[in-house]
Amino acid sequence: MAHRRRKRSSEQRRAAKRRLAENKELARDLLEKYPLMELLRGKREEIEAFLIAKGELSLKTRVQYAPKTRRRRHDRDVDQKLGRRTIEAFCVQRKTSLSEAFFAEAAGYKELPEYFMKVLHSLPETERYFRETGSFKAAEHVMKQMVASDWPFREEILEDLWEHFTPGVIIELLSENRVHRNVALLYVQKLNLRDEMSRDFLNSTPDNYADLFPETRMQKRHFVLHIGPTNSGKTHEALETLKRAPTGVYLAPLRLLAYEQFERMTDDGVPCSMITGEERILMEGASHQSSTIEMLDNTREYDVAVIDEGQMCADAQRGGAWTNAILGVRADVVHVCAADNALPCLIRMIRSCSDDYEIIRHERMTPLIMDDRDFDFPRDVEDGDAFIVFSRIDVHGCASDLRENGIPCSIIYGALPYDVRHKEAEKFATGQTKVLVATDAIGMGLNLPIRRIVFLQYAKFDGRTKRKLNGTEVKQIAGRAGRYGIYDVGLVQSYAEKELIASLLVREEPMIRKAVIEIPSAFLDSNARISEILEVWNELPATRDYEKGDIEEKIMLARELEAVDDQKDLVRKYISFSIDAKDENVHDCWLYCYRCQAAGSKADLEELIDDADPDRHPASEERMQALESAYRMYDFLYAYALAFESEEDAERILEKKRRISAQLLDILDDGRFQSKRCKRCGKKLPWIYPYGVCDSCYGS
Repeated sequence: MAHRRRKRSSEQRRAAKRRLAENKELARDLLEKYPLMELLRGKREEIEAFLIAKGELSLKTRVQYAPKTRRRRHDRDVDQKLGRRTIEAFCVQRKTSLSEAFFAEAAGYKELPEYFMKVLHSLPETERYFRETGSFKAAEHVMKQMVASDWPFREEILEDLWEHFTPGVIIELLSENRVHRNVALLYVQKLNLRDEMSRDFLNSTPDNYADLFPETRMQKRHFVLHIGPTNSGKTHEALETLKRAPTGVYLAPLRLLAYEQFERMTDDGVPCSMITGEERILMEGASHQSSTIEMLDNTREYDVAVIDEGQMCADAQRGGAWTNAILGVRADVVHVCAADNALPCLIRMIRSCSDDYEIIRHERMTPLIMDDRDFDFPRDVEDGDAFIVFSRIDVHGCASDLRENGIPCSIIYGALPYDVRHKEAEKFATGQTKVLVATDAIGMGLNLPIRRIVFLQYAKFDGRTKRKLNGTEVKQIAGRAGRYGIYDVGLVQSYAEKELIASLLVREEPMIRKAVIEIPSAFLDSNARISEILEVWNELPATRDYEKGDIEEKIMLARELEAVDDQKDLVRKYISFSIDAKDENVHDCWLYCYRCQAAGSKADLEELIDDADPDRHPASEERMQALESAYRMYDFLYAYALAFESEEDAERILEKKRRISAQLLDILDDGRFQSKRCKRCGKKLPWIYPYGVCDSCYGS
């Protein structure tokens, strides 16, 4: 019997080792397939396997065959260990602060042991645990927010909780801890306020969104819808009508196009002003205006209005401006230029206004076809080619390779000042350069003598992820080939994924079903913070014909300002500035100006103007980037000067911007493009080289 017991014990040990090996293998597979958060949402056994593979949970296999009483004690130990280890793994893997770890998805995972939640309620236990795990800095951060006796961070805690928990969980967690009960009451008040605001918004929003523009509804308007593909003469025909009108306004998607039409109308003897978010050119006695669509003044009346790129009404970020213009512009005749797939949506909006309309169909004057020849860069480059890439560095790298092969080129991309882009386009149009390298910035409005569009890349970063181009983007860009009156046909070529580009070129695009709407300005007068008002608006259900745009960045910026000083009118004004929040210099300057004004003073514009001067960067390759960055800074400072009535400073900033544009043009005229280089040794790399370091540096 003893022999058999020893044999059974040996088999059990071997089985335990086998199970341990299997668990480790399972854990490795899981870690390869899923990120940590996916594991946390999986079964308990999978979490255990994850910890076993990390060498942090061998206890289970050692006591698996222990007596029942020991097993129960073991289960409590495992539960506790799972809770602690999961928190720790979450913090380490995500490299995040403790507050984020507590209030992120893991904290709301109902299957995790109760110990996880108990940690939230016990200061000594929390502090001890994070001292043990070497994360005391993170613990200290939470202690300041969660357990400080004078509660200096109440609103911040509330915002943190609001982001990651349902209302019921928040109230339960806060109420159970006697220290936090006053915050629970504050939270309930906040919740009631949001509910009340939400009801008010729903009651105040008319069934017909067009009724938010009562003065325009008193006017009978006639719409002329110019429908057709790119390069079919839609905008040209609408603008000819605009020029003949006694008064009128052109509403552009880009300031480059606003500037282009301002120049054309001025050259044709039509007195015209230009207004964009970054610059104003006011002509005395002007009867016409060319502006970006966001600058439309719905209190002014016009004889004719032209709204370009009407399909942008569905754009998540900016579509609200097109919707407001279509529903609210006060003009007797409104011309809307748009792609075919926007027609049903446009008609629905016009009918909701009780206005009438006519449709003018436009067809391309020249056919657009795929070039079926093989293509190699730069061997197969031809005059009249436009090469399409999707980043600034790739534009410069491609242009540098062309220059080395003796091919003069122009470049166009979004970060270039609009007057520099205009001059670069002019050089290509007049034959000073033979080819063009551009991003999709050429897709809207620019009429250039392009014979062939060549997609050197077929994927772009859209601000969130890198993705393949869609049909609308391909058609918009490819449609620039084959300028009528210069070429008999427009050609499209691709360096890679030729079949993809060819299929997207002919594919029928789905119809736009809904236009994007912005929050009505009257809602911002509600008795709450701007960020809270925007959040409540964001949570309201979309209507049958409209959907809300993406305002997450505005909410983030409003919160940032309110954390400095919650001055509602000032916050409202500052989030209306068009800034690139990813540009640290511009963002910091914007925040500094707010701090100054919130404290009752004005920012020292003279000092800011001098600080932004790029003359401190003499090296040519660094200098171009410095000039572009300085131009963006002056864009904001100019808008700031106009908003707070500092005309003298505005003129000085304009002069600085003109000087930067001139310097950029000098650099481009000399062909000093910023080539792609190895991050380690500085060796020049081909523009299409996919890595940041050269082969030699990588090998060493």
